[in-house]
Amino acid sequence: MHDSFKILIVDDELQSRALIRKLLQDNGQTTDIFESGTVDDALKKINAHHPALLFLDVQMKGETGFDLLNKFKDIDFEIIFTTAHSEYAIKAFRYNAMDYLMKPLDPGEFASSFNKASVRIRKQESSINQQVQIFLQYLKENNKLPDILTIAVTEGIHFVNIRDILYCHAVNNYTEFYLTHNQKLFSSHTWLL
Repeated sequence: MHDSFKILIVDDELQSRALIRKLLQDNGQTTDIFESGTVDDALKKINAHHPALLFLDVQMKGETGFDLLNKFKDIDFEIIFTTAHSEYAIKAFRYNAMDYLMKPLDPGEFASSFNKASVRIRKQESSINQQVQIFLQYLKENNKLPDILTIAVTEGIHFVNIRDILYCHAVNNYTEFYLTHNQKLFSSHTWLL
């Protein structure tokens, strides 16, 4: 049984969404499951709920799952494609898809894929929690805020002197940092290191 994390099922077919929901429940995920039948609705739900995992169909009534993924500069969730179209597999893995499951879904393959995703998500959450604990320990021992902030960006991480931050601006799930000397950083994660 898994600890619950947020999942979004994106598929234009109601029956497919219901099957994925049932397979998730069979695998211990009984809460935090959201559904979308269109790209626009999926985008709204991603921005509102910040899911850790997407089950994403490829073809959806004139739209594709790739249309949805193209709306993000950085993808900060795991993706498992669920589709009847084998010809898009290579393209899916270019979007760092974790898996590509063919319809009709096999319950054993589904469980294996979901377990892999759960392990990966838990490792990421554990790493973030560990970093927060280190920061809190620093505050406790030094009784002051650090002078340097570590910001995760697409190219890696940047160490920024807090005095050099003029202001921050929220952009969807990300943050733009405006710094002195006309510098700007775009955080590639919804969390800071």
